Amino acid sequence: MEAQAAVARSDAELISAARAGDESAFAGLYERHAAAATIVARRYTDDHADADDVVADAFTAVYSALRRGNGPDEAFRAYLFTVVRRTASVRREGARRVRPTDDLATLEAGTALAGTAEEPALEGFERGVVARAFHSLPERWQAVLWHTEVEGLTPAEVAPVLGLTANGVAALAYRAREGLRQAYLQQHLRDPLDEGCRAVASSLGAYVRGGLGARESGKVDKHLEDCGECRALLLEVGDVNHGMRAVIAPLVLGLAGIGALSSGLPIGGGALVGAGAAAGAGAGASGDPGTAGGATGGGGAGAGGGAAAGGAAGGAAVAAGSGGAAGAGGLAALLASIPAGVAAGVAGAVVVAAVAVAVVLGLDDTPQQIVEADPLPTVTVTTTPAPTGSASAGPTPGPTTSSTPAPAPSTRVVPPGGDLTTDPTSAPTAEPTGEPTSEPTSEPTSRPTSEPTSDPEPTQEPTSEPTTEPTTPPRAPEVVVSLPPAGLVLTGGLSAQELVITLRNEGEQAALGLEAELTLPDGVRLDGIEGAAVRVLDATSGGGTALGAADPAGTGLAGTTLEGSIFAPGGWPPAAGVPAAEDWTCRGVRTQVATCTLAELPGGDAARLVVRVSIDEEFDEDDAPVGLVVTGPGVDYRPPPIDVHVTPSPARLAVSRLQEPVSLVAGRERDATFALVNAGRSAATRVEADVRLPDGVSWTGRVAAPWTCATPARAVLSCAADGVSGRAAVPLTLGLAVERSATLDAIPLVLRPSPTSAGADEVVPATLAQPATLALAGTDLAVSGGRTSALTLTASNTGDLDSEPVSLDVRLPQGVTWTGDDELALWACAATEADEVRCDGPALAAGGSADLELTVRAAAGTVGALADVVVTATAPDADAAEPLALAATGRAPALAVQGASVVLQSDDAGQLAFAVEVERPDEGAADAADVLARVALPGNLVVDLTQAALPVPGECTPDTGGRAVECRWPGIAAGELAEVLLPVRSTYSASTAVRIEATATGVANPATATAFVAGRSGGLAERFTTGTGGWEVTEAGGAVLSCDATKAACKKALQGSSDNNSQTMLPIDEAPAKGVQRASVPVSSSTTVTVPEGREIAFAGLYWSAVRGRTDSWSGSLSHALLRGPGGDYVPVTGDPTQRTDNVSRAYYSAFADVTSLVRAHGGGTWSLADMAVSATRNDKDPTYYGGWSLVVVYSAPGGSRVTVYDGGLWVGTSTPPPAFRFAAPAGSTARVGVVGWEGDRSLTGDRMRLGGLCTSAVTDLVPLRADGSKGDAANAFDSSAVGWRSSSSLGIDAKGFVPAKLPCEVSSLTPSTSGDQYLVGAITLRSEPVEP
Repeated sequence: MEAQAAVARSDAELISAARAGDESAFAGLYERHAAAATIVARRYTDDHADADDVVADAFTAVYSALRRGNGPDEAFRAYLFTVVRRTASVRREGARRVRPTDDLATLEAGTALAGTAEEPALEGFERGVVARAFHSLPERWQAVLWHTEVEGLTPAEVAPVLGLTANGVAALAYRAREGLRQAYLQQHLRDPLDEGCRAVASSLGAYVRGGLGARESGKVDKHLEDCGECRALLLEVGDVNHGMRAVIAPLVLGLAGIGALSSGLPIGGGALVGAGAAAGAGAGASGDPGTAGGATGGGGAGAGGGAAAGGAAGGAAVAAGSGGAAGAGGLAALLASIPAGVAAGVAGAVVVAAVAVAVVLGLDDTPQQIVEADPLPTVTVTTTPAPTGSASAGPTPGPTTSSTPAPAPSTRVVPPGGDLTTDPTSAPTAEPTGEPTSEPTSEPTSRPTSEPTSDPEPTQEPTSEPTTEPTTPPRAPEVVVSLPPAGLVLTGGLSAQELVITLRNEGEQAALGLEAELTLPDGVRLDGIEGAAVRVLDATSGGGTALGAADPAGTGLAGTTLEGSIFAPGGWPPAAGVPAAEDWTCRGVRTQVATCTLAELPGGDAARLVVRVSIDEEFDEDDAPVGLVVTGPGVDYRPPPIDVHVTPSPARLAVSRLQEPVSLVAGRERDATFALVNAGRSAATRVEADVRLPDGVSWTGRVAAPWTCATPARAVLSCAADGVSGRAAVPLTLGLAVERSATLDAIPLVLRPSPTSAGADEVVPATLAQPATLALAGTDLAVSGGRTSALTLTASNTGDLDSEPVSLDVRLPQGVTWTGDDELALWACAATEADEVRCDGPALAAGGSADLELTVRAAAGTVGALADVVVTATAPDADAAEPLALAATGRAPALAVQGASVVLQSDDAGQLAFAVEVERPDEGAADAADVLARVALPGNLVVDLTQAALPVPGECTPDTGGRAVECRWPGIAAGELAEVLLPVRSTYSASTAVRIEATATGVANPATATAFVAGRSGGLAERFTTGTGGWEVTEAGGAVLSCDATKAACKKALQGSSDNNSQTMLPIDEAPAKGVQRASVPVSSSTTVTVPEGREIAFAGLYWSAVRGRTDSWSGSLSHALLRGPGGDYVPVTGDPTQRTDNVSRAYYSAFADVTSLVRAHGGGTWSLADMAVSATRNDKDPTYYGGWSLVVVYSAPGGSRVTVYDGGLWVGTSTPPPAFRFAAPAGSTARVGVVGWEGDRSLTGDRMRLGGLCTSAVTDLVPLRADGSKGDAANAFDSSAVGWRSSSSLGIDAKGFVPAKLPCEVSSLTPSTSGDQYLVGAITLRSEPVEP
């Protein structure tokens, strides 16, 4: 069932699944193509059983190729047929034996089976332009052309193979044929052509289709009369699909296999039974060669004698031109398709090609000839009828032939590569009888008998024979690798092993200029190269002796023996004493790759390449795949990797690479461990180690399992262990005693098994240590009243020996006591007296140390210089340390105010944060007691008692006005801090500061800090302020989305009669950035920034904003844009975006970047922005798309005006009225307000900017100034007017000022509002002039 399910899928799907390990998918491929493969295999085998074996081997090879990641992706059928042909050829060559015979049927069968893709007769096909063009196509096109044009299947039959409908197959085949025609012309024009041929070749396609004019056709006709190459080209262009069937089919099926096409190659398992019938169908075919039926019988001949007869008849029908074009198909059909103007010029070439194919196929037993236009003798080939049930009606074992003299073209025989010889003197004079002289004696067999039952005799012998016998062209070289039956076997862990690679030339032509690249796997390497040496092999044993001298060519390569080859005429092993005329020359030899060349390998001969290799002892694989690639003219042999069986490396006891020096102590007993390992892959039944003890070292009698030891001789310890697996560690641990006076640096070992019977000598390094010596160190003690301090001590061992456990005695100064609270991991401490502590600690390794930290507490008032801390250290069997005296002092606390800051949110509420810290620069810092912090708030900041989520801390108490706070703590430990978070609120925007002061008992100088209060109100925060007078501010803006200015509605909108909501907004890209990666929606525009010459730039801010609908996406990063100043290049800027959505999920963003340095460098003039993020699509059904930018520049100016810039994202809508923006400025001063706004609409009124103050309820609606300097409508404050922009309306961008007005109060307010619109305020600028006296 799995195979049936797999068949329902296309070949490509089945191949992919099979490559991934799905066996049912490959079963589906087998069911689909096995029947056709059997028909092809029968063309190369003698019976059905051999054909079945070939098909099984071929499918196994294809499956292995797919599992290795090789093989086809779609053209499975053509790939399979090629493997079938090659598999059959290999089996045939392996089984071939030379047998004397005069049986014509046997000779014909051998000739027909000799066709392979490597034959000389097929070299012309492989080099042909059609073949090259076909192989240049995509594999899917190759597959559909193979099925439809070569095999002649219908689209409906091909559809399941390709996973398409029948219409889809037809459309794909059409595209593939057109692609083949184009590829054909391209491939042909790549060949060297003279100017005349090149001009004509490019016109042949139109010439064949009749698409040239009379003048052009005449030029082509004239050229074709004199140019044989172009006539041949015309032949292929005239019917490229025929060329594919005649040229590609032999490359895949072989010359012997193309007859399978006549039987029809089935798709699916149902045709398996029909395969055998198709294989024998040709045996029963017969016909008159002079008729269309006879030609058809020849062109569609099956296997056996019927195939030979039919093929000869088909060839004769084409050559004679006796109406056989329709029936013969193939070449004759192609000839019929050539225009009449050149048919005569190409007819000779077609006839020669037909006869050549017939001879190579073994379908004609006449000598190889070149046919000329003279009368030719008629040759009739007949077969006896198929058996009808009786022996008398059965066929003879082979066909009988007869020759009848008749008017015919004369022939002359041309040996390959030679000149024409003399014509025969005459034709045969009589025709033999067409029936056998006797009945067959037995039932027909699958193979012909050695002798026919009857040899018909001609009535009269020909008067003469051709003077020169024709010769069959030798088969092209075919290089294969030949391995011994047992395969290649090497041993792990050994060097200088011979790896013998035998190459055979199964062709008849010599393989010239061979290059073999041998690639060894990891763990296998070449020993180096000494040169090439010829080896003469014994004919029976295969042994040999090197004859060549090392490096005779002076290659300069030294190290390995890459032995050479010997030619073996007629097979392998060769006869003794046959040296190579030319030998392997190796170059580019590396550790694992060698490239060797061989000048010549004659046809039928073999050559050996003997490589000396080493296999690492650590090699753990059973097989070592060796890569081999052999290339040369006409040779490209790339077999699968050659598996070399690697037997496990022999057992060998060795010292591990992880062995560390053995550590011994003078005057002490110690265990010594020798890290031994079985380095081989094979198990060891017994391992032995002889330990040679140095002077002054003796064995204590202790040894760890699995070892056992004895002392057979003085100073020698013999140890053994049984049953050690390959690669297993088997450490040897011994107890050794060392005299105090001994000296040593190594311990010799003799280990077995080893490559030598005496064992392997090894030396293990050893060290000798001296007894331990104790020392003490510590830091002076700094204590503080009222808190604990740490006393840090270090006991160390400066000797070579590990010490016994160490004890410390500590005496503390008066007024300082040990708390007893320490949790010590290594020490156990107890108070022996009020001021003394005894601590028992760990043993100390040689060179090691142990730290002890005791927690002590000083009584209150313990300040200044104290008595020393005295410490002593002892340990058994160790040199005692000198007593340690440490100074002790008392310290006062140190305070600091940390992290003072004020943070205000968009609703003007915020927090004042600070912390009082008792500094702890070291472990001796003192605690602080009775800590007091006083907080003084500025005029625009008050304690906010309304914030339920943030109450006033319990330690703090505000005064009644909320402008002063006191916070108290009874004590703060050193290194700790007390944090305060006070709720505050900004009453108006002003730049002020909070002052904080902290003190404690004993602190002479209080700690102070200030917290800056940034001006913030109404959702906007202060970005920049000048602080002094003498400044001016300007705003300029531009749009990057606009409407189509060529349309009347857009023109009216740009004049202000409508807004962006009524227009189709399009990207503007009028100042594109060059040489950079553009956004997915490129945008750019320019505006004019007016700054008087020579003015100082104090601040420049870049603002940009856009909107997208709910289903839209952004064209790029919201924080990225490009900015270009006058005369400069674009510079990338990165901004800080803020985002929000409206009530229908539209997404707005507004970004800011400080570009002060850039504007200072370029000044006023034309500024451009590019590639800010805009809506990549515009799918909103209620559109309100905009995109734009603005520059705000503060520069020096005469007078005393101050400038402050506020920004943020103040959203204004009918459903969400914003809070008032309050700011501090002198009452009565004249203020000029500017804005940067987004999405204001000129056609919608009701947008206002109202000026008020805390001291009054009166408000004033500010009048906007438009880009041209004219006054706008106070009831339409945000009207899409941008200074510097080219049109009256920017369609959504406001960058402008308002008419100056007097400020009513010390704290004034600005309140944007709307009655029917929504917009976003990105920035507000405020220029205030000093109050006149």
